[in-house]
Amino acid sequence: MTSSGHETKYLIGILAAFSAVGPVATQILLPALPSIQSGFAIDLGTTQLTLSLSLLAMALAQVACGSWSDRVGRRPTAIWGLVSYFAGSVICGLAPNIWILIVGRVIQGAGGAFGIVLSRAIIRDVYGPERSAAVISIVTMAFVVAPMLAPVIGGILTDYTHWRFVFVFTSCVGLLVLALVWWGLKETRQLEEHGDEGTARLRAIDLIRQPLFLSYALQCGFTMGIFFVFIASAPFVVVNILGHTATIYGIGFVIISIGYVIGNLISARISERIGTDAMMLAGTFLAFLSAVLFGGLLIAGYWTLWAIFLPGAMIALSAGLSLPSAQTSAINVAPEAAGVASGITGFLQLAFGAITAQLVGILTTTTPYPMVAGALIMAVLAFLSVLFSRRYSFSQVNRRE
Repeated sequence: MTSSGHETKYLIGILAAFSAVGPVATQILLPALPSIQSGFAIDLGTTQLTLSLSLLAMALAQVACGSWSDRVGRRPTAIWGLVSYFAGSVICGLAPNIWILIVGRVIQGAGGAFGIVLSRAIIRDVYGPERSAAVISIVTMAFVVAPMLAPVIGGILTDYTHWRFVFVFTSCVGLLVLALVWWGLKETRQLEEHGDEGTARLRAIDLIRQPLFLSYALQCGFTMGIFFVFIASAPFVVVNILGHTATIYGIGFVIISIGYVIGNLISARISERIGTDAMMLAGTFLAFLSAVLFGGLLIAGYWTLWAIFLPGAMIALSAGLSLPSAQTSAINVAPEAAGVASGITGFLQLAFGAITAQLVGILTTTTPYPMVAGALIMAVLAFLSVLFSRRYSFSQVNRRE
């Protein structure tokens, strides 16, 4: 499929906005978590369920969304996802107790997952395997601006109005993006070339059994796990342990997002030239070094904002370097089932994010050390996944020769 320059820019803009709604919903809530905890008079572990169960819903929805979009098309799948996102946002804003809020977050998270999966699948449909990594980097770089501002907006809304206005904001975002998709997104999937629901399920099973695909997908999961260890723990460390406001956390999070933007800029410029394997290796090794620096600073007694946000920015930069290449490599293992491949990859990313966020969030009560330990473990596993994928690829090449 080919597009004019104007149509290409318009499509990238729609995909950036669509893929941003899920991350916006996740990150805009972070500064409000301490206020939700005190407002409902609940413990930290229960409060953390508003994040972890939302991430789990996003993870599960990505698998269903990928398979569904391969069968019925990208556009109708996108519309249903955005309707769910809007409905969940409304439920959250009106929630009379923490359990209704959690239900709304699950519905909102499931809808937000659709943009993450479909943007990658649509890019693969339109641009093919050669340009996908570069375009994914551009889309990621573009939509990361919104999540970068989301914690600032969430902090201001929490400090100066009420945490419920966070969901008024996400409701408006959902309606706006729904309008963009309804009028601006054409179908990109050639449905007549693909099989039925059973075939889609079979593809998913076959993909999971492929070591190369699984190593790429696991690398995405571990890399996202590092990131979610940080974002799940940092609000409580900054607000409850260091004694700063939610707005200060939101402003500090901008530094994290700038790191991610820089990583994606670098990836967009050089990934086609040096290859996806090199990008993944560089990104995961930098993540490991960043986690080590993070731990070293805190162990040395530097419990300051800079000691938290500077290593966090380096971790985000490393994710910007490695994730687009890992996502593209996973999808290119089975381009005929791009939706399913994208869904499984996204599931692993958010499943690891949900699990690590809940565990580390519960443990982070009086010290930031659980955050450091979680980030280091995830960084080591991500680096090992890259080494396995490189070794497996080389062995496959040698067998063919």
